[in-house]
Amino acid sequence: MNPNFNFAQAIPGVNTGRGTGMIESRSLTSVMDAVALLQASKHWTKADQEGMTRWIGEFLHWARTSKNGKDEAAAKNNHGTFYDVQITQMALFLGKLDPGNY
Repeated sequence: MNPNFNFAQAIPGVNTGRGTGMIESRSLTSVMDAVALLQASKHWTKADQEGMTRWIGEFLHWARTSKNGKDEAAAKNNHGTFYDVQITQMALFLGKLDPGNY
């Protein structure tokens, strides 16, 4: 899966995707929690961890720099709240504690 939601909540004939579609990724916070638990398993490989870390890093970059991500960041409702939760969770997952570093 590409690390973006460029086409989320697309409306055929109207748009190819929109910022409000980022709310569909809100369950990724649970995925990141699960990965933290999987790290202790012998079945979770270094390659698995590296792949997940790379994907989350690319998704975080997309969320912070894309038009759709910026639109969602500016939302003053539950969408903006979920955006903040996701950005925070991704930054913590990646060990990026300084907002200037992501």
